Amino acid sequence: MLTGSISPEYRGNMRMFWAVALACLAVQVSAEGCDPEKEFECKNGFCIDNSRRCNGIFECLDFSDEDNCPVAKCQPGEFQCTSGECVSGDLRCNGSPDCPDESDEAGCVKILCHGHSFIYNAVTKTCKSCQHNAQGRNCEKCKPGFYGNAKIGTAEDCKPCDCNGHSTDCDMAGKCENCGHNTEGEKCENCRPGFRGDATKGTPEDCKPNSPDNDKDTDAKPKPITKPGPDPDTDKKPKPTTQPGNPTKTCDCNGHSTECDGDGKCKDCKDNTQGDSCDECKPGFTGDAKEGKADSCKPNTCDALCNKHSSTCDLAAGKCMNCDHNTEGDKCEKCKSGFAGDATKGTSDDCKESACAAMCNNHATECDMKAKTCKNCADNTEGPNCEKCKDGYTGDATKGPCKPCSEKCNKHSDTCDKDTGICSNCKDNTAGFFCNQCLPGFTGTATDGKPNSCQASSCDVLCYKHSTTCNRATGKCANCQHNTEGDRCEKCKTGFTGNPTTGSATACTAGGGATACATLCYGHSTTCNVPAKTCTNCGDNTEGTRCQTCKTGFTGDATKGPCKSCLDNCNKHSSTCDKATGVCSACQHQTTGSKCEKCKAGYIGDATKGTSTDCKPSAGCPCNKHTNTCPGGVCKNCDHHTTGVYCEICDTGYYGKATGGTPTDCKKCPCSPRSSMCILMPGKTAPTCMGCIDGYAGDDCNQCDTANGYKSLGGGPTAAGGCCAKGTDVCPATVAG
Repeated sequence: MLTGSISPEYRGNMRMFWAVALACLAVQVSAEGCDPEKEFECKNGFCIDNSRRCNGIFECLDFSDEDNCPVAKCQPGEFQCTSGECVSGDLRCNGSPDCPDESDEAGCVKILCHGHSFIYNAVTKTCKSCQHNAQGRNCEKCKPGFYGNAKIGTAEDCKPCDCNGHSTDCDMAGKCENCGHNTEGEKCENCRPGFRGDATKGTPEDCKPNSPDNDKDTDAKPKPITKPGPDPDTDKKPKPTTQPGNPTKTCDCNGHSTECDGDGKCKDCKDNTQGDSCDECKPGFTGDAKEGKADSCKPNTCDALCNKHSSTCDLAAGKCMNCDHNTEGDKCEKCKSGFAGDATKGTSDDCKESACAAMCNNHATECDMKAKTCKNCADNTEGPNCEKCKDGYTGDATKGPCKPCSEKCNKHSDTCDKDTGICSNCKDNTAGFFCNQCLPGFTGTATDGKPNSCQASSCDVLCYKHSTTCNRATGKCANCQHNTEGDRCEKCKTGFTGNPTTGSATACTAGGGATACATLCYGHSTTCNVPAKTCTNCGDNTEGTRCQTCKTGFTGDATKGPCKSCLDNCNKHSSTCDKATGVCSACQHQTTGSKCEKCKAGYIGDATKGTSTDCKPSAGCPCNKHTNTCPGGVCKNCDHHTTGVYCEICDTGYYGKATGGTPTDCKKCPCSPRSSMCILMPGKTAPTCMGCIDGYAGDDCNQCDTANGYKSLGGGPTAAGGCCAKGTDVCPATVAG
C-alpha cells in the first residue's frame, strides 16, 4: 500500500503508462486508404473503426467522425454519454468524469492537444510537455525555429526553419525572419544592400561590406569584366555622386540602414542602433550592433523594454511585469480592455478609459451602450462587439487586429479561414495551407508573392499536352491542338465536347450536342464527352464527373435539381452543412438544430428569421451567475476568478467547478510561489499542483527533484527559508519556504 507523497519516479512511470495507453487508442493511418466495410475515413486521412463513428466521442483529430450524425436524444447544450445518459455540455472534457461510463472524458487529451501531448490540465485548459516541436496552450503552434501547421496532428507538423545558418526564426510558411550576418531573403540566401558574398555557405562571414579592401576577397562573387567603350544601359542611369550629403547606393551600415551620405556616414539607423556605421546600440539598449540582426540591440533597462510603463521586468526573457498606465502585454505595448490609444508612445496617458473600447474588444471607440452594439469597427473586424474578423481577414479579433488573408496566402489568394488562416482558392499555380508551394509540374518560389512565382516546367505541363509552344512567364499557350482552345488549351472548341485538362489527345470529341450533354449531366452542363461519360463546366453549384454532387457549402440532390447554399439552408446561421442530407454544422448566433432552426438552451426567439440577433438570453445572462454583462450572448467581465464565453472556466491559478453558480466556485491554487496551476483529481479532496518550477516535484511542489540533481537546502522546501537548489548553497528569496 502506498503511503505519504508519491515519488517522482512513480509519477513518471504512471505518466508513461497513461501515455502508452492513450497512444494505443489513437487513430491509425493507412498508406492504402481505409477499408470502407470496416473503417471510417476522417477528413485528414486517418482511419478509425466504424463502431467509433457517431459515438459522441471525438476520435478523429479533425472531429469529422461526429459530423452529420443522427439527432441525439439529449437537449441542445447537452452531451450524450455512450451509455445513453445526458449531461451538461459544459462538463465535457472538464477533467472530472460525469457520465456513468466516463465517456465525457474519453479522447479529450488527444483532441485538445492536437496529438502532440498526453498531459492536459483541465482547469487551466493547458497541455503540458508538448512534443514534435510544438508549443502553446493546446500545442497548437510550432516552436521558434520550426514552421508548419501544428493543428494537423502528426509528428511531422513542425519542420525546422531553413535559413542557411543565418537565423533560427521563420513564419508558418517557412519564410525566414530576423536574418543575421547581413543577409536577407526568404531563406536568408542573399546579402543585404551594401554587402557582397555567397550567403548560402552558411557562415557568419558570408556577406562582407562593399569596399575596396573586400574586392579581392576570395569569398566574394567576381565582378563582371567591363569592356572599353560606352555602355548604353549604364549611360542611361544617373551616376551616384560622392558629394557630402548626397546618398550613394553602397553603405557599410551593418544591415541597419541602406542609405548613407557621400562621406560614408549612415543615415536613419534602425533596430535601436546609432553611429556613423550604425555600429552602436542606442542608450537603454545593449548588444552587438555589428551582428547585423534586427534584434541585435536588446533593451538593457525595464524602462526601454516596457515602453516606460513598468520598472520591473525579466530582461533575459523580454517580459515586463506590473504594467502601469492601463497597459498590458509582454512589453506593455497594448492598452488594457476598456482603454484606447497607442501604448508604444511611452507616456503616462497613452491609454485612456473608454467604455466602448471595453465592449468592442478595443476595435471601436463609438457604441450604443443601451443596445450594447459597436459602431465603426476598425482593424478589419465586424460583429455586434467587433468580435470577429471580416471576410478576407484572419486572426482572433478578441485579442488583436485581423490581418488580410492575402498576407497569409503569399498574395496568391484573398480567401482564408478566419480562425486558422488556412487559405482556399490558391491561384497562380500554387497550393498548400498558405499557398506556399508550387503545384506539381510547376517550379519556383511561391512565397515571393508574385503572379508568376510558379512557372510550368514545360509547355507540355502548361498546355495539358495539347501544345508544345507557349510563354511560360505569361502562362499562355499557342497553337493548341486536338480541338482545344484557351490560354492553356483548357477548353474544347465549338462543336466539340469533353474535358481537355485530362491531357488526352481524344479528350474533345465531335458531336454529342447540348441536348445529349444536358441529359448526361443532369441538366447542369451542356459540354461533355459522351463516350467517356464526363461533364465539364458544371453549373448550379454542382461538381463531379457528371455534375452529380453538390459543391462544398451547398446541399441537395444534384441528380434532381440545383443545389441550395448551406447559408440559406441553415437560416443564415451557418455556411457549412452536409452535401447530401443538408444537416448543418457549427451553428452560430446561439442556435442549434439540424437546420440551425432553434435557439440554444437558455435563449429564446425565432431562429428562422435569419439574423444574428434571432436568439436572446431567456433570463439574464448565461454566465453561471458570474457577470450580468453579456453583449450578443457572450459574457464579459467575468467575476469570481472565472473566464470563458460563459464564465464556465476557472482562471489560471484557481480550481473548482465554475458552473456551480456561486461566488466560491473557483478557489485559489495552494501552490504559490512554485506553481500557478492546479487541478482537483477525481476522488481527492485537495488539488494537485501542476507545472512545478524547475527543481520541485510532488502534488504540492514541496519535494526536491532529486532525479535532476536538485538538493534540499535550509531544511528543505517545507521549512521556513528552505528550498531545492542545484549549483548553489543559497536559497533564492522567490522560492524559499
